[in-house]
Amino acid sequence: MEEIRKSNYINRIVEIDLLKGFGIVLMIMGHIGFGKAFDTWIHSFHMPIFFVISGFLWKKRNISFKDFFKRKASSLLIPYCFFSIFHLIVWTILQLLKNHFIEFSSVVSTLFHIFIINTDGMPICGALWFLTALFFVEVIYFFIDRIRNKYLKYVAIISLSFFGCIMPGFFRLPLGMDISFMGVGLFQIGNILRTADNLIKIESNLFFIILSILLGSLICFINIPINVRSGIYGNILLYYTCVLLMTIGWYAFFKFFFKCKILKSIMIYIGQNSIVYLCLNQITLLLFNEICVLITSIYILIIVKILILIVTLITLYIFSILLNKNCKWILGK
Repeated sequence: MEEIRKSNYINRIVEIDLLKGFGIVLMIMGHIGFGKAFDTWIHSFHMPIFFVISGFLWKKRNISFKDFFKRKASSLLIPYCFFSIFHLIVWTILQLLKNHFIEFSSVVSTLFHIFIINTDGMPICGALWFLTALFFVEVIYFFIDRIRNKYLKYVAIISLSFFGCIMPGFFRLPLGMDISFMGVGLFQIGNILRTADNLIKIESNLFFIILSILLGSLICFINIPINVRSGIYGNILLYYTCVLLMTIGWYAFFKFFFKCKILKSIMIYIGQNSIVYLCLNQITLLLFNEICVLITSIYILIIVKILILIVTLITLYIFSILLNKNCKWILGK
């Protein structure tokens, strides 16, 4: 029985890695640009799904806040700080090469965005906001999970989520904390899904999987275009419903019907090394995206963009090997 439990646990982790890999590939495709409709579709769930995944993996432990904070700071804030400074240096060099000078105010503004409002104005890698947002989600949930009264706990989660969704319309909090408030609700959804064993029978039904993905896709186009980084969620109920349906649908697809071994191994690797792909994809795409500007034929452009995606994934694979071998601390490991 113990071996079966271990096996089931491993399988669940594999599906989570596949889901993370899928989200990362969609993110990179979004940065390459595959059209407005595609952007609308992926933005409705491809980053929110990571908050759900984190909640799915959450385990309540008897650990002090100090130790918890250190662990999360190591895994999320160290990569954020390193890659932010790295991109700042590269950005500064590129500005000097292009303009032969750089205004002091530009550097100050960029530093302000790195350390205060990182949902806008980041040098090269705008996706880094996710690391601080996830960090604060985990910290907030650490305290919420210690609320013994079930109803009070859900009042706190719903209130924070609602507050996080409407707040960006008035002002933004430092380091993506308003996104973190929104993400608390998704985190709790993931935590619920982990224990919802009665979903397994439904998930294995192909009709249910197709219906979940189609309904989620339909809802994303009924709602206004979502942009989590900018704090645009449209109808809050539609937004959370879309993320829930897409998470369940794609998770079930990868669990029961994704059988291609080569693609599976690639997606698992990307999922396991998601921080490398998150932090270095935009700097990798700098040169490639310049090529796309020169192409006028839409058919050739699509082919070129697919090739760019493949080359980018290969390049990031090489980067991940080098970093995992020589600089694990950069990745928070």
